[in-house]
Amino acid sequence: MRLNLVYIILLFFNFSCKKDVIDTEFKSLDKNYINSSIGAFIEYNVQEIIYDDFKNTIDTQRYQLKEVNESIFTDNLGRKSLRIDRYTRLNDTIDWSYLNTWYNSFDVQSIQRVENNVRKTVLSFPVTFDAVWNSNVSNMDYVNNVFYTSIHKPYTTNNIKFDSTLSIESVTTINSFKERAYKEIYAKNVGLVYKNLVFIDKIGLLQRGKRMVYKLVKHVP
Repeated sequence: MRLNLVYIILLFFNFSCKKDVIDTEFKSLDKNYINSSIGAFIEYNVQEIIYDDFKNTIDTQRYQLKEVNESIFTDNLGRKSLRIDRYTRLNDTIDWSYLNTWYNSFDVQSIQRVENNVRKTVLSFPVTFDAVWNSNVSNMDYVNNVFYTSIHKPYTTNNIKFDSTLSIESVTTINSFKERAYKEIYAKNVGLVYKNLVFIDKIGLLQRGKRMVYKLVKHVP
């Protein structure tokens, strides 16, 4: 009887410890670096530089992009997901024009973004400097191993200050054959505030690929 009582006490203690670990881990996931409030939106200034090796041209495009949280739904895997309607215009003297719709999906391990039916893992949980993940693990794109380079740090862009942000980067590669760079910054209760993507292949003097930069200029929560 005494042994049974000791066993029950130890079992209860072990369960309580595990529950505390799970609760603590879950609370540290920091999913509020994506704003899922319906009606919230972000506006960006975007610059794209497209390198065409067939035409041997370099085309620079500058425009504004607006992403609006339209609705919450459950995807085919039972995950909470956010529909994001996207609009573009050349400048603020022109009306917004609908571009396309993307999605964010949320689970315990990650937040994924579906861009033109291509799923990418943009945030991994828990948020630690030890985390390394392939952002393209759910698609057929190139392996893009990324990691946190800054956690819960302030950041300023276009004179807009954010108290807490996460920075995600890949290893930058620049050589005679290719250029690769990836950086995204997410602000708490806002979402993506900065993005830099470089994906260029080189064959002699010819280049194919693009450079893209997003910079937040306005957000409404």
